Order: sequence, then structure tokens, then C-alpha cells
Amino acid sequence: MKRWIIAGLLVGAFGATPAQAALIDCIVAHINDDIVTQSDVRKAMIPYLLQNNENPAILKDPARASEVMDAALQDLIERKLLEQEAQKIDYTVPDEDLDKWLEFTRSQQKLSEDQFREVIEQQGISFADYREMVRSNLLKVRIVNIKVGSQITITDPAVDAAYKDKFGSATGEIPYRTISHILIRPTDDLPESRAAAFGRAKEIRKRIAAGESFPDVAAAVSEGPSGEKKGLLGTYRKGELDATFEAAAFSLPIGETSQPVETKFGYHLIFVSSEEMRPDPEVDQRKELIRAELRNVELERLLKQYMSQLRTKAFLEVKPLCSAY
Repeated sequence: MKRWIIAGLLVGAFGATPAQAALIDCIVAHINDDIVTQSDVRKAMIPYLLQNNENPAILKDPARASEVMDAALQDLIERKLLEQEAQKIDYTVPDEDLDKWLEFTRSQQKLSEDQFREVIEQQGISFADYREMVRSNLLKVRIVNIKVGSQITITDPAVDAAYKDKFGSATGEIPYRTISHILIRPTDDLPESRAAAFGRAKEIRKRIAAGESFPDVAAAVSEGPSGEKKGLLGTYRKGELDATFEAAAFSLPIGETSQPVETKFGYHLIFVSSEEMRPDPEVDQRKELIRAELRNVELERLLKQYMSQLRTKAFLEVKPLCSAY
């Protein structure tokens, strides 16, 4: 991801270029007692793109630039309407909250204070202007939560149903498998050595298929530490093992021996002796994430209704743009 995206809630304000400043300005929207000029819209276009994770390079295409200008204008209208609602209840975003958000953004990017300012100013924006645009975004989020967030209730049954759809069980139980393996290590990392190790693993599997006990063969030939325990690794859930090894182990029928599975450690013959369902230790965390996802979906639905109501009640006049981007 390019450095111009500072965070998911990045907001910047970019000054007009000298060429843009020379263009005729005009009022393009009245929103109650507020106005939006075409220069306001131009100034908001790149921040609008960055907030939507789009590359500002698309503005080189006149057709796309025209689309972005229209979208940025609609975004500004919504911001003005929400700012007016904030004024009605005398709500502002305090400097302390703003500073905390900026610090969080900077730390997420692992940037020093100087680096953070430099990255922002490389976009042609002063740090002071950037702060105020972030304040505007925080105000928008908070007013939306105040006005419509209180109407949202996500029930436990709804969370359980979504959890079941995603993880296969509403009870929060997941499979744990007891896994053994035989490891055959190449003598070195040369292709011929790996091929020889693969061949040895194939021959060992033939012995097991012919009737020899997996634990006995593991004790005799495995070159990993688990050989001392007849190949037994232990009982695991998904996410605790090497990804390649795990994919094979959790797709293997119980009681069968896998074909040789290659990992950075060598070649494995995998055997799953049993599977049982146990409570997922991460179930509470996962359910909270699902609850947040469901809330965001409902918030988006209610936000559209709320903004439609604000537009209907407002004196809103949108005029043609006075020049192209």
C-alpha cells in the first residue's frame, strides 16, 4: 500500500495548484445557510479518493475526474448537513480526542512524529489543515452514532446465526485433531537431496499401507523429535500449525496416512488418530467482531435513511459546476 494512505480514516486537505487557482470560482451548492464553492470541491477531491482507498492518479482521466468531482461534492454536502446537526446540539471534537486519534494513526504506521508530519506535508498539505480535516471526519462519525447509533440493537441470536454461517457452529465449538507424523529430512537443500527424502517417505508410506503400525514405524524411522513419542505431536486446532502441514492434517480422513507433505522441515507422513469438538478459545472475541460487523451494516442502512431525511428537510440547491476539473 502506498505511503499516501495514512490510515483507513485518513483525511487530508490538499491546496489547489496554481493552475486550478486561476480557474473561475463559483458557488455550486447552498445547504441551508452554508455554501460550497467549486474550489472547495477541487480541494476535497484527493482527500475523498484517499478516504475511499483509491489512487489519485485516476484524476488524470478527465472522465474519471468529472465523476470524482461529483462524488466529492455530494460528500461535502453530507458533511455540511452533519456539521449543522452538530451545531444544533453544541457538539465539537475536543483537541484532546483529536490528538489521541492522530497519535494512534501515527503509531499504526510506525512513524516518528517528524516522519508523520513529513508524509502528510509531502501531499501538499499543512499539518494544521490535516488536523482540521481529521476533526471533521471524527465529527461525522460521532454525530452519526449519536443520531442513529442508539437505534441499533444487535441480538445474541443474530450474532450466533452469523457465527454459525461463518464458522459452522453456533455453540462456538471447533474441531481439535490428535495428530502424529513421521518426518524425513533431506541431507541438504539441494534438489537431489529433497528428491531422495521424498522417495524415502514414499517407501515408508508403502510399509504402513501394507499393514505396519504407524506408531511403530514412526518410532523406528522418524527424524523429528516426536519420533521418541511414536510420532505423536499432540492435539491441535486450526491456526496452531505450519499452514501447509495443517491444511493436509485437517483434510485427512481419520485413521488414514497422508501422502508425503513438504514443508521447510522436510517431508511428513501425517496420521490423525481422532477428532473432537471443543469450545473455541477465541469464540468471545470472534463474536464481538461479528457483532461489530453486523452493527456497521445496520448503521450504514440507518445512515442512508437519516441523510435522506436531512436532505429532505434542508434548503438544498445544487448548481452546475462553473468549469471542468
